[in-house]
Amino acid sequence: MHDFKSRSDQKIISELRLAIQEERKITLQILNLINEAHSRRLYASAGFSTPFEWLTKEFGYSAAAAMRRLDSARALREVPSIENKIETGEVNLTNLAKVQKRKEPANEWVFKKEQKHLK
Repeated sequence: MHDFKSRSDQKIISELRLAIQEERKITLQILNLINEAHSRRLYASAGFSTPFEWLTKEFGYSAAAAMRRLDSARALREVPSIENKIETGEVNLTNLAKVQKRKEPANEWVFKKEQKHLK
């Protein structure tokens, strides 16, 4: 159990900021690992018919969490330049999954997003 009560407000904010940065790095690592596992068809060699089934049954992700990661990993494969945007938090799994659900090419979405920031 963590003793947060004894920490100053500033210390809590500082630790939270660092933890969020680490979370983004870990999320990016997970997406890259999913892509590599997908390219090697590791889900099939583990006895699963799809990467979705593998992530939910082998790793315990909820259906929604597995789909967000698979959709985001696909977007990352399509547009490797979004890697930095994921790590900085400019885009997140929810944004990337929405792009994939709309069937909008991820690179077009990134372009539109960058145009908004330039205005």
